Amino acid sequence: MPNCVLGSAATTTGQGYFRGYEAKKHGYIINAPNYNERGKKMRDRARAEWEMERYKHVGIPTDDIKILMQVKHNAMTLDASHRIGPLKFGKAGLIGLLPIIGDFADVLLAYWDVYLPAKKVSKGNDMTAFKGRMKLRIVALGCIGSIPVVGDFAVTIIRWNMRNATALEKMLVKRAEYFEAMTEQCKK
Repeated sequence: MPNCVLGSAATTTGQGYFRGYEAKKHGYIINAPNYNERGKKMRDRARAEWEMERYKHVGIPTDDIKILMQVKHNAMTLDASHRIGPLKFGKAGLIGLLPIIGDFADVLLAYWDVYLPAKKVSKGNDMTAFKGRMKLRIVALGCIGSIPVVGDFAVTIIRWNMRNATALEKMLVKRAEYFEAMTEQCKK
């Protein structure tokens, strides 16, 4: 696997978005850049296509890539779709401000928009532990969010849904690396 997907794109853009792209080194994939290799701002569709190609390059199956993209989009919408100064917050942060009902709605949204789509990823030995960790994060979201004001602020900063999406991404990359290592071993 090459060290960098786009070669000299980091020097061309000067943005530093491609720095450190090595799935084996980091265990996960960095976010897609906002700028292409010519320095022009990427639109959402181009950015999504760039991410799809990057995931295919790592070796993740196409169906799992689509699910991962959906989970990442849903998590971003719930946790970080709006910004006020340095603070990013999403729909879950706003809904969570409502006492009791808002916290219950946060947990339901996390379950429906992040957990259920992530469950559809191709089966593997690591799915049971992964689903358990996701459920634990959703329960923590509900427990911490139930504390008035302070809990809602903590949930906004911790971004539980984004953590679940990142965990799914790491698991898929680790699977792809394992599969690649096994195929290399079989070739010998």
